[in-house]
Amino acid sequence: VFFRCLRLLQFSAYAHRLLAMGYAEQLASARDFVVSNLFSFLNSGRSSYVLLVAIALFSLACVMFVACLDSKEARASTGGWSTWEAASSSNQWTSGAFFLSAGCIVLSINYLPRLEGQSSD
Repeated sequence: VFFRCLRLLQFSAYAHRLLAMGYAEQLASARDFVVSNLFSFLNSGRSSYVLLVAIALFSLACVMFVACLDSKEARASTGGWSTWEAASSSNQWTSGAFFLSAGCIVLSINYLPRLEGQSSD
């Protein structure tokens, strides 16, 4: 009985190792897929700098939305819903909304026509 349990433990450790190798292979193939698609995207003539500008605008919007939760108005409120109301009426909220909308506009103007052109090919 002891040797059977020992053999089962050795088999289960081996099986876990094989499963881990399978997941590692799947992760490696997924990484290769993402990297190859990223390089083909960057080398296909699309404007990658526009994507970087949109990402920068989105990140600035996130910073502004976090800053509005730490504004004077939000700090002065009692908490809960009133904090949200005070934060969303601050100047930082307006700036974050402008950054977010600018990022969406940059992406839509520069990438939607290309996507429509690709779908007709």
